[in-house]
Amino acid sequence: ERMAEAVMQMSDTDPVVSGTGETPQRMPEDGENHTIERSPQPAIQRQDAQGFTAETPTQEGEVLLDENRVELYQSEAGIDVTGAVNEAQSQVETSEQQFREQEQGIQTETLDVQAGAILQTEDEMFATRSEEFINVANTQAQTQQQDEVERAKVTQEIQAIYDETQTNVNGILNRMDARVNAEFEATNKRARAAFEARQRELFEAWKQKYYYQENPLWIPWMKIKTGWAYVRVKFYLKRFFNSPLWAINKIFTGLPDEVNQIYVQAREAFIAEQKAGVYRIADIVEAELTAAQNAVQEGRNRVNTYV
Repeated sequence: ERMAEAVMQMSDTDPVVSGTGETPQRMPEDGENHTIERSPQPAIQRQDAQGFTAETPTQEGEVLLDENRVELYQSEAGIDVTGAVNEAQSQVETSEQQFREQEQGIQTETLDVQAGAILQTEDEMFATRSEEFINVANTQAQTQQQDEVERAKVTQEIQAIYDETQTNVNGILNRMDARVNAEFEATNKRARAAFEARQRELFEAWKQKYYYQENPLWIPWMKIKTGWAYVRVKFYLKRFFNSPLWAINKIFTGLPDEVNQIYVQAREAFIAEQKAGVYRIADIVEAELTAAQNAVQEGRNRVNTYV
């Protein structure tokens, strides 16, 4: 270090001695290390009598010294720098090797740290995703359970509305059946009564016409009329209902064919009464079916409102 400082001072301030004169230099003491350390970008320039100039260091930082430079340094400094140069080069190589080893160790350690960090990050990511999957599965299961509960509740409510509507409709239909049956029986009774009444009316009229007017029973009859001074007796034939002929026709010979027309006319009364009953039954069915349809529509509206 002292030798290098002396050389740099010589190039900056000391005069050049020509001829045989020499610039006095400090001699290194015994035990001192004669080495030259590298500086970042030192430029050592030295101009002797022959015009020699030392070149700048290379990019690797190594100062190349040839034999002329070594001899020049030895002549000027009065010391042997060969050992110092060799030792400096050896230290440079050793320092570079140590730096490369340290750099390799740092790189290996950095890669190990990065690999460990990557593995740790992957484990954390895997754990996070696993936890998220578990949370999603739990949420889905909970949501599905809630949906099933709500669906069961909705199903029960709709079923209750359906059952109530069905009960109402069945009640209306049963009531309709009862009313129809009652009306049908009443219609049959009224029709039979109308038939019998009409048949009896027509038959009585026919009997009077046939057995009293057309085929009467003539019986001699006497009418006596008295007064204060007289007695009058009148003989004549009196018309009576021909009961013997009626008995003979009914028991032995049968009634005349014209009696069948009585039943035909009475049958018309029966049919007319049955038609009236059918119309009444149709009105009952229409009213009850309308009520049943309204009950069904009401149940449907309740379901739509609830849903």
